[in-house]
Amino acid sequence: MTTSPQTEAGRTTAPGPIRKHPVATTAVVLLTLAVSVTLATREPPTDAAPPDQVSSPVASASVPALTPATTAVGTAKPVISPTVTVVPKASSTATTALASIIDSRRYSYEPGWGTLEVQKYLDGQTGTLKSAVYLAGGQRITLAAAIADQSLLYSINPKVILTLLEMESGLVRQPNPAPNELGWAMGYRQDKYWGLGPQVNWAARELYRSARDDQARIAARGWGSYAVARLLSQTVDRDTQGWTFERAAALFVKTYTDLFGEDPRTPPASLPSPVTGPFLRPPFGVSNVVSSSAFDHEFPLLNENGSMLSYHGRRDQTSYDGHDGWDFVLSPGTPVVAAAAGHVLVAGWSDDGCASAAGAVILDHDNGYRTLYWHLSSVAVQPGGRVVAGDVIGKSGNTGCSLGPHLHFGVQFLGRSTDPNGWCPAGDIKVDPWSVHPAGTGSLWLWTDRVNPCTVR
Repeated sequence: MTTSPQTEAGRTTAPGPIRKHPVATTAVVLLTLAVSVTLATREPPTDAAPPDQVSSPVASASVPALTPATTAVGTAKPVISPTVTVVPKASSTATTALASIIDSRRYSYEPGWGTLEVQKYLDGQTGTLKSAVYLAGGQRITLAAAIADQSLLYSINPKVILTLLEMESGLVRQPNPAPNELGWAMGYRQDKYWGLGPQVNWAARELYRSARDDQARIAARGWGSYAVARLLSQTVDRDTQGWTFERAAALFVKTYTDLFGEDPRTPPASLPSPVTGPFLRPPFGVSNVVSSSAFDHEFPLLNENGSMLSYHGRRDQTSYDGHDGWDFVLSPGTPVVAAAAGHVLVAGWSDDGCASAAGAVILDHDNGYRTLYWHLSSVAVQPGGRVVAGDVIGKSGNTGCSLGPHLHFGVQFLGRSTDPNGWCPAGDIKVDPWSVHPAGTGSLWLWTDRVNPCTVR
């Protein structure tokens, strides 16, 4: 496969083969024992042109409407080349070190952190990331917005992405970064990922892909530590002498602690408990809306595994295998409303790696739950704003990786995808597989406008 010419931060890349060059711009990992893992994924096509990087800041503005395409309803699932991952061989020494990188609850959830919080943090640092902007899907996206929406979409604490940027290239605090430090910000040297935006997107998606690996291996180490180690193994410089996994793990811990004043290995001081009753209204104000795809309890990891398990505990081959939310068929321009009161974490354009950027909103409901609204044609709120249930937050559309006008609606609890329809098994499968997955969580009935079917059987 070849890439088209592109210009990033004054650098021109001629067409040529895609090559993987595992390196680290700061010292990273030397793993002497390895296991290869092949992954499938629902990510952008490999021949999609990487966004161009620009360096000037852009003032925030309301999201303009895009013209929806007339195609089938759903979300594209293009296939990308398998990723070969090297992770440490399980041993008593490696397992102990790996489990101590980051607490899994801290890894997937940071209360209140969205675009505004990332931007404020970068504004207080000496690096140039505070003013970084890049082009994707026809839109100019600030790096702070990209870090926030990609982290939250893929169940990652934004502080993890910031730590990796500092650990790999020193960009959080580097006032005069070299072009290569910007271009290979995450230390992953493959031409199609040159640039700040592509590097951040690669890292977020690669961290999320870790949840697709063998559950026993993830559980033995903890999802957070496993995910970080798995990513670092792909940026290793095999010629570096004297670097071991333990030293790389210690470097991540030290960098995180230096940046944020807290040890990532320690669990959060307190976390909200699941709600005791429903609190969500429908995210639209029209009636007779059809859902075209449901939440897959086995598993909502955005890749096909040959099984779609609905909240009824039944196999459903009509829905989207691997879906992490609910799709609602809405005519273009239909008002989309807040499903509950809360504050706006993300609002604007999300770089999903497809032909157009996706109009997106993420709300935090101050109880450990978030709601996500994707494929919008326009957005009517700003990061940091507050909404009440029923407030219009945007209009439905066909942006991003959408295959037809619809709303993708997702719910997270403590950063992890959950089904607002709960778990109400009517078949032979009694235990929700996602509730016992090391990257998963349980699901409760959250809708206030209708009766929980489990209560009327």
